[in-house]
Amino acid sequence: MNSYLDSMRRLLFDELISWKDSSDRKPLMLMGVRQCGKTYLLTQLGEEQFEDYIYCNLEQSPELKRLFEPDLDPHRIVEDLELLKNKKVIPGKTLLILDEIQECDNAITSLKYFEEYMGDLHVACAGSLLGVIMSESSFPVGKVDTKHLYPMNFIEFLMATGESSLAEFLMSDPKDDAISELIHESILRKLRDFCIVGGMPAVVESWSTEHDIRKVDSIQKELLNGYRKDFAKHGKYMVDKLTSVWTAIPSFLSRESRRVVFKELKKDGRSVDFADPVQWLENSGMVYKANLIKRHAYPPVSEEDDTSYKLYFCDVGLLRAMAGHPAGIMLTEDDDTHLYKGGMYENLAVSELISSGSDRLFYWKDGKYEVDLIASIGGRTVPIEVKSGTDFDTTSLNAYQRKYKVERSVVISKRLPKSGDREFVPFYCAGNLFRRKEETVVDDYEDATGFPFEYGFSKSDWTKDAGGFSIVIPSSVHHRGQTPSCSVIKEENGSISEVHVAITYAGNGDITIRSPKRMDGKAVIRNQIRLS
Repeated sequence: MNSYLDSMRRLLFDELISWKDSSDRKPLMLMGVRQCGKTYLLTQLGEEQFEDYIYCNLEQSPELKRLFEPDLDPHRIVEDLELLKNKKVIPGKTLLILDEIQECDNAITSLKYFEEYMGDLHVACAGSLLGVIMSESSFPVGKVDTKHLYPMNFIEFLMATGESSLAEFLMSDPKDDAISELIHESILRKLRDFCIVGGMPAVVESWSTEHDIRKVDSIQKELLNGYRKDFAKHGKYMVDKLTSVWTAIPSFLSRESRRVVFKELKKDGRSVDFADPVQWLENSGMVYKANLIKRHAYPPVSEEDDTSYKLYFCDVGLLRAMAGHPAGIMLTEDDDTHLYKGGMYENLAVSELISSGSDRLFYWKDGKYEVDLIASIGGRTVPIEVKSGTDFDTTSLNAYQRKYKVERSVVISKRLPKSGDREFVPFYCAGNLFRRKEETVVDDYEDATGFPFEYGFSKSDWTKDAGGFSIVIPSSVHHRGQTPSCSVIKEENGSISEVHVAITYAGNGDITIRSPKRMDGKAVIRNQIRLS
């Protein structure tokens, strides 16, 4: 499906080519939810950018898992693979694809040794996020380049359905009077279709070629059944809780307050009862989570309360299918459906923002006031309201701005775009909030030690690796530049003390902390901040 490839190439394929040409390349792992297009992209990369590629599906051909059983020597693995596939593996000319890598723990671990001893060989993997995360192997932190593939967003949907000119126009970030009422109404109709179909590639392909909503419904149900099977396969002791959280999301999003109500998931339930399954679902990419923030701060993560949160589906079409609503619901303006559609459009806004570059989203509540989303945009914490209709009030947004003296705010709705301190952004341009190149607004401190970022962790947050245990704090979380300083404080039996552990810094500012044993505590990160 060339239009699909064109859309995905625009947003990710060039990154894969850059990986291929990089001089300090590591094995690549392309992760995403089931059936979001990972295999298609990697095989296209092999066909277009290499003289040859070897494709190994560790789920369809389970005998291939025996390649990784005697030992994890990459040279021996490649020699055996050449015999099995009757092909010569030539570093620099051959792409080795390990698909469904979550099916083989040893294969995941082997990536470390491919990076260390066969760095000149291009190795690319695809896997279910849920399976990789729940693997019993130790993930080779620092030895793999990971890229995430999301379900197609609205721009990609337009490209895949033959509307590339319109997609180009919207990606240009049109302002104010650049969109006529006629074009606006036309785009909203296509947005309605997107809410029905969603962005899973197989569903989009079926819709664009056959335009049969019954087939759309059928494929979506198959995908949902596949996710449930993943729960049973990888969920271990959390299967029941994973399923209960997953199936309850449409109900929570159909209410005035979209927050998760734990007592409805389990009698006398609390957030701690569902911390593990929710974390797994979030890490898998199947859901997006917005934690409560207690007050305005930059970055907002510094004021988050992870015991109260909202959950969203990774794909708005799957949300409709899970809720069991017919496509015709999008054609009505029935008051009985306005709460459901409000939650669906809020989910749409979240998936557009996440797929376009937002790493974390939050929400704010103070008494009767509640702001739907809080995001970090251009070095500022920006409150965002999502409105499914065209007539609405912004009482909560006004209260937030008054209380914290915040100048910038955003309303995502069906209205035409309007710039200003309060920016009105139509749903179909929501991703431009993160695509556009904005000046980062952060004071130029010579020494920011008075403004540390504290990253709290518990024993369960550590990942086992070859040297003991590790925690990675991305620069997108601590926002303290590319050359931060970090100290680690241990908390035990009510006492607090600084501990000496191994700390390494990546060129992009990511921090890795390694320790021979797990501990509770926090990392205190300081740095000179020079953002522009």
